Amino acid sequence: MEQGKKRRKRNTANIAQWVILSLVLFGYLVFILVSYSNDIKKIGYKNVDEKLWTHITQVGNTFMNEITYMEGIAETFATVIASNGGKTVTEENLEILKKLVADSDAVSGYLSDAEGQALYCSGKQADVSQQPGFTRAITKISQWSEIFIDTGSGVYVIAITVPVIEENAVTGVVSILYPVSHFENLVKKGEHDGKTRYMLLRKDGTITSCKGMAADVKGSSIFDILSPTSKSSQSDIDKFVRALQNGKKGSFWCMESGENRKLFYQPVNNGEWYIVESFTQNFINNQARRIYGNTKTMMIQIMSAVAVFFALIVVIISLNRMVYKKQNRELQNKAETDLLTGLLNKIATQKHIEEYLETDGQDSQAMLCVLDLDNFKKINDTLGHAFGDQVLSTLGTRVRSEFRGTDIFGRIGGDEFIVFLKDIRTDEIRCKEAERVAGLFENFKVGDYVKYSPTASIGAAMYPKDGKTFEELYKAADKGVYLAKKRGKNQLCFCDEEENPISKSV
Repeated sequence: MEQGKKRRKRNTANIAQWVILSLVLFGYLVFILVSYSNDIKKIGYKNVDEKLWTHITQVGNTFMNEITYMEGIAETFATVIASNGGKTVTEENLEILKKLVADSDAVSGYLSDAEGQALYCSGKQADVSQQPGFTRAITKISQWSEIFIDTGSGVYVIAITVPVIEENAVTGVVSILYPVSHFENLVKKGEHDGKTRYMLLRKDGTITSCKGMAADVKGSSIFDILSPTSKSSQSDIDKFVRALQNGKKGSFWCMESGENRKLFYQPVNNGEWYIVESFTQNFINNQARRIYGNTKTMMIQIMSAVAVFFALIVVIISLNRMVYKKQNRELQNKAETDLLTGLLNKIATQKHIEEYLETDGQDSQAMLCVLDLDNFKKINDTLGHAFGDQVLSTLGTRVRSEFRGTDIFGRIGGDEFIVFLKDIRTDEIRCKEAERVAGLFENFKVGDYVKYSPTASIGAAMYPKDGKTFEELYKAADKGVYLAKKRGKNQLCFCDEEENPISKSV
């Protein structure tokens, strides 16, 4: 029994080691996969930023290309005026300028002499000597002015001013006014999520053009609609202010008109103007999920596969243990079973009784009966050993059918059997069970052609009155067998009785 316990403990310890190792490996793999998933998530957000930077750069380049195109028109016209000689401000030149403005995205334009006396396409005369761009044009340098409000059209414009140079002297100026509202046409409606906002700023933060805003904020400062969020602080906004002054680009989270957004800002024209794009948090998150979503799904699938793998290992180990236990029980049953009778053999009978006495039976009463077949040697000698084996086999079947499965019964010798009955609580039960044991041989016949009625001398002993160990009980019951044989066989006697056997000859 002790060896069995040690073996079970050893098997349990081995299985526990495998289970613990599997859990540790699974935990490590989960940690690696989660870390990798977080890295992929960061890469996803980084890729979103890169795509948005690419977009804002493309918008800026397109905007600059349009202005460069307008500058080319103005320079060509100035060259034509210079090559023809004469004055810059003429009705003929003004008609040409009108045609150029009408065929382009310009809103207006003017021709000016070297003193700044100008004539607009509308026919209006004005002094433009103090207008942005004019002073540099006089110094023979083409100039893109800062964004300002044109008094003639009332809209924000950029003055593309080109000098007319004759014989190395500036004789006049050609200026085309490009409306910055065309910036709004550079981005398609719903290009991102329909909630993206686009703005064109002066370096002081004034909004000169916008798209996607809930209200017309042209002319107001972008700083009037920005505030910090949980992801940013006032220092991020202060950094944005400094960036506008120094021609730097960047991005940060902010509250824009009460909505959490990420704002990207990109300088154009050497930092004179700024393109700003702001995106909702949902848009940023959704774009990132598109990038890392498949990877996350793959991570979940891998983790699921790993979990299933380790679960299968645990199941296989458990099944192997169950199979091992079953096979062990089968081997143990075979090792403990008497092949002829199907009952327990001598060693197993003694072991099971001892285990019961040491555990569940300590506080109860039990009865051990030893059955010794009468005249069994004579049966073998007269009817043959095969018939004797049939007697033993039939008796084994009868014993199994007559008593409870919780009782213990076995063959301990050639013609000797033990029946151990548990839970004998009263003398009445003791007598009743003794009569049942003695009644085993009533109407008991063996043989197909030759009918033989075997009998037995039976000795009985009570636990714990007659003995507290198997050896003590067996010796006491054997004494009862001796008394039964002495009194003529075919009866049951208790070890402590001298007369009046419970069962007489059948």
